[in-house]
Amino acid sequence: MTLEKEDYKEEQRNKVLAGALECFAQKGYEGATIDDIVNESGVSKGSIYKLFKSKEEIYFQLMSQNSKELMDEINAVISKHTSALDKLTALFTEYLGREVNSKVFKSFLVQSEFELFSSRREDLRELLEERRRAKVNIISDVIHEGINNGEFRKEIDITVHADIFWSYMHGNITHKILYPDLPYQELVNGQKESFLKKIRK
Repeated sequence: MTLEKEDYKEEQRNKVLAGALECFAQKGYEGATIDDIVNESGVSKGSIYKLFKSKEEIYFQLMSQNSKELMDEINAVISKHTSALDKLTALFTEYLGREVNSKVFKSFLVQSEFELFSSRREDLRELLEERRRAKVNIISDVIHEGINNGEFRKEIDITVHADIFWSYMHGNITHKILYPDLPYQELVNGQKESFLKKIRK
């Protein structure tokens, strides 16, 4: 396949995923149809089926893309800082301080539904667990780095605290999107101080 054809195929694929995000956010996975995705993306049904085997595959590819974007975003924040303490602090202030734009909101809706959807299916639970482990591992590495650097206490359970970190993150994002009138920044600052107090020397 020529480079031009490969680029066109990738462009069509991205249009389908963008259209699917709109449809799944509006109607949910069960409610959205391939015809809805055709209308939203502008890509014909025949072309969609050349790119994806089924609506389910589109759903999974969309969630894979979502996970990659999240990991890239987290790593971009971490890479700007040297100390482990600064990295975790930045994730609270920079990552959680991002604007909740239309795409973030839609991704949150679709992601939340995907997690519930996967939890009901035995064949998808491992996929869900892999996504959780990937996120936990990033934070575990930062905490481990902080212990080695003498920033954090040696006796803390790294995995448990990485899970606590993500519980804070998910809870904060949920509150910011669903309850916009809450004092969001105060919640973030309180949780940041509480978490860092647990792990700092």
